[in-house]
This record gives sequence, structure tokens and C-alpha cells, in this order.
Amino acid sequence: SSTIDILEANQQDALDIADRTKAKILDLALTGKLVPQDPLDEPATRLLTRINPLYKSCDNRHYANVPYKVPQKWQWVTLSDISNYGECINVPVSNIPENSWILELEDIEKDSGRLIQRMNRSKKNINGVRHSFKKGDVLYSKLRTYLNKVLVADQDGYCTTEIIPITCVPGIVPEYLCHVLRSRYYVDYTISLGYGVKMPRLGTADALKSMIPVPPYEEQRRIVKSVNEI
Repeated sequence: SSTIDILEANQQDALDIADRTKAKILDLALTGKLVPQDPLDEPATRLLTRINPLYKSCDNRHYANVPYKVPQKWQWVTLSDISNYGECINVPVSNIPENSWILELEDIEKDSGRLIQRMNRSKKNINGVRHSFKKGDVLYSKLRTYLNKVLVADQDGYCTTEIIPITCVPGIVPEYLCHVLRSRYYVDYTISLGYGVKMPRLGTADALKSMIPVPPYEEQRRIVKSVNEI
């Protein structure tokens, strides 16, 4: 019994170290310290202006305060600047084809974003409505955000209304945004603003004004590649 207790304690220690390591990797990634800066990369300001000619960079005091300093070619933006957050399409379950993927919160592993199971509507006894999503959308759980249930859809489907499908504007890599939303910085932000005592949720207005650090496009790709490899 004592041997088993020791092994279980060691296993928990290993898991704690792994969690801290993942958090540190994302911290380095989102402060520009994980991959080298490339002087040939197009600055994020130019990218964002091309996406939206009306965009004003924070260099022009677009934002009075930013959460932390980022490299020169990066830009702080709000989630509303780079996505369609909150513009969900509700579909009655009766209108969803039997062979469609139905994603529920319990299907996603906390922290890792790994799919525990994938089930079609024909295998689920459900009613009400679901949000439709497309392959490449970031699927973000607004319920109990500290559980960190965030992933990028690898195919079309329908999800519980507690999950918000996010379509990024061109120039924002969905996997990069996924890493931001799973970072300790962002989780702490959402926890501070969640409403509801037992089942806290992130409100749409708070999500839309949340601040996202955006590197140049090519650096986003390098960050995603490096994080995945590590």
C-alpha cells in the first residue's frame, strides 16, 4: 500500500511538472521568446491594416494599456479585431443530419484540448439547438474557462451552445489563437471576469474586448510548429 501511495504521489508530481512546463512554453511563445524574430517578416501592423484598412495600431494610443510588452513587429488587438466571436449560427437538433459530428463539453479533455471521443448525432439522444462550426474554426468553451477546453476543429460539425466557434480573419493562424486562449495569461483574464458562482461563464462583451498579442503571420506559423514539436 505504501509503495502504491509513493508511486501515485510521484505520478502526480510528474503531472504537475508537465502542466507547469506547458504553461511556461506558452508564456515564452506569447512573449516572443520561443522562436527567433525574423527581420524579413511583415510587421503585424501591416498585416492587420491590410485585413482592415480602418485598423489603428496601439502605437497611436488605440489602447491606453496593454497586458505586457511584446516584440516590435507584434501588435496587441482585441478578439473582435481578428475574429467573428459571438456570431454563432444556431441550428435545431431536428435539422442536423444523423451522420453529423456532435461535440459536447465532456468530449474534450481539460487543459490538453484533446478529443476524448467523437460521436455522431445518430448515437446521441439530444434535443434543443447546437452551434454549427466549420473545419478550421477555433472551438472555445466559455463555461468554466479554467478547464481550458479549446481546440481547432478538424472537420465540420455542431457543438453545445456552451462552446463558441471562432472563425479567424485571414492572416491569423487558428492554431496560434488556440494557444493564446489556452495560455495562463488569457485563462487568468477570463477567470477574473466570469459570471455565475457554481458554473462561471465568460460574457460575450468581455470576450470581444479581450486582448490578443499578434505576431507577424510567418512567426505565428513558427510558434505553432515549435509548440507542437515541444
